[in-house]
Amino acid sequence: KENLKANKEFKNKYFEIFDFDYKGYEKTMVHPFGIYTFTHWANPFVEKLEIRFMHELMYGNLNYLVKDKNVKWFYKEHPSNLQIHNFGETLSKTHPDLIKIEKSIPLELFLIADIVPDYVAGYSSSLYLSYPKNSICAYINRPNDLYMYIIRRDHKFRFGRVFNINDADNSFKSKL
Repeated sequence: KENLKANKEFKNKYFEIFDFDYKGYEKTMVHPFGIYTFTHWANPFVEKLEIRFMHELMYGNLNYLVKDKNVKWFYKEHPSNLQIHNFGETLSKTHPDLIKIEKSIPLELFLIADIVPDYVAGYSSSLYLSYPKNSICAYINRPNDLYMYIIRRDHKFRFGRVFNINDADNSFKSKL
């Protein structure tokens, strides 16, 4: 019982530090749901590719990676994104059904709150080292990706789930 109390106090302290309303998210994040992460690059070319990738995952050629067809998608920009190009606003206009998670909230807090998404997709992030293998549906590899070695070593992905977003022909091809 003491361990459970300490664990609850630990969780509550993290929630307080990050001003994380886990009960609000718990009500909103009803299964099946997914979380999509975006890069911190302020590059219009990369932003367009990322929006296209998200669209393909939700409705197009990459939809086969998502078993459930009625997934509620949430998205989060990288915390260091300066929004030079108002990326979040662009995304809200092109995909109004996406729900924004404040970029100041570390996605690992959802794991601490036991709010585990059915699907995680998006740009290379330390996040992929924390989430369960079965929830990762698509990973966008970046040049000189620092996490790829660990991800390959730990077999976090199945073939065909890692994509290179900076292909010259603007397509998404598996790197594995």
